[in-house]
Amino acid sequence: MFAKNRSLALLTVSLLMMTAGIVTAFAQDKSWDGVWTGIWEDNNAVSSIVIANGRVQQYRYANQAVPIQQQKNTANAITFGCSNSCTPYNVVLTRTGPATAAASFSSPKIKPNRARFSRN
Repeated sequence: MFAKNRSLALLTVSLLMMTAGIVTAFAQDKSWDGVWTGIWEDNNAVSSIVIANGRVQQYRYANQAVPIQQQKNTANAITFGCSNSCTPYNVVLTRTGPATAAASFSSPKIKPNRARFSRN
């Protein structure tokens, strides 16, 4: 009985440690960390995106802070935007290299736009 309980306990601990490692790897994807700058094609507006600990901390468009209400990360893209208490928008930043990314902007109220960003 003791050996069976011990085996079950070891299996449970092993599974918990593996799950924690996977969650930590996704939660702390710091490969995006840094200041990304780019120029939107349609209007030449300079923008910057500050990312820390794999999360967008700040988005500036034409030197104006823009609110961020939601964010979703995948292996090669970060999507962020605002939908409730601000002008709705969505930015998708897709990795094209170690320090480069392509961005697309969409909004029901503003013309779509594209940009290339690089990490400083």
